[in-house]
Amino acid sequence: MREAALIGLLLLPKWGVFADFRSSIEDYLEPQKTVSVQKVIPPVPMGPLRVGEGAYAGNEKAIYSLDLSSDTSLIENNIDDRLQIASLTKLMTAYVALKEGKALTESVTIPVFVLEPGDAVVGLNTGEQLSYGDLIASMLINSGSDAAQSVATISGGDQTKFVAQMNLAAAGLGLTNTHFANPVGWDSLENYSSARDIANLTRVLLGNTFFRETVGSKAKVVTTKAGRQIALTSTNQLLGVNGFAGVKTGYTYGALECLTSLERVADHEILTVVLGSGNRFGETTAANTWTKQHFLW
Repeated sequence: MREAALIGLLLLPKWGVFADFRSSIEDYLEPQKTVSVQKVIPPVPMGPLRVGEGAYAGNEKAIYSLDLSSDTSLIENNIDDRLQIASLTKLMTAYVALKEGKALTESVTIPVFVLEPGDAVVGLNTGEQLSYGDLIASMLINSGSDAAQSVATISGGDQTKFVAQMNLAAAGLGLTNTHFANPVGWDSLENYSSARDIANLTRVLLGNTFFRETVGSKAKVVTTKAGRQIALTSTNQLLGVNGFAGVKTGYTYGALECLTSLERVADHEILTVVLGSGNRFGETTAANTWTKQHFLW
């Protein structure tokens, strides 16, 4: 009697609300099989060995350096202080834009934008068209304010809505010392982050192949739909020097010089964030030199 009822239930259609219920009955009637599964855990790269004494002392307001491959902290100084971050803001602009899922090959139209004194620009013109990927690359390589504002308007509908998405994304990533007031990095007491938060955001972004390749590019030429070529040159002077492979610069009067950088050491990657610096490239180089003198890979 019980088996007959079960067989009757199997006559239920394989669609709609009955599908999952029918499947569970089939699983019940199917003879149980014991399958031995061996879980394979990939090895975790060994962290560096500390071989030197003392702490790193630099002139920047905050610095955070860590070995991404082994998740080992190398230098920590004021890493949770809330500081203005200038164009490192564009890291979150890129994160939100890439997370949206728009095809990088999709053609987009440059909207109206307003430049502030001192803004870095790509040289975009309102109304011209280029691919979404090239627009994001223009923002990351040249650090163009015109590109960042265009990305925000195209992705969010307008800059105010996009900034709200940036703050939601920051909360979702657990960036507790971060808040955004604009997509560019203009000085504002409401536009800030910390060295730790910038490191964590950069770490997430480096998992995106397009982002990693873009911030590792010293130069790139993008072409508008009308055929106009725009030459992009990275603002990161460390690219290609002693294993440096990225990622983003920033500077404003209020934030001073900022840099998040990636250096390859052996088979490891060292991410260093410098905020509030008078010499971001020199201090990053000095910090990484100190690291290699005090840690052994």
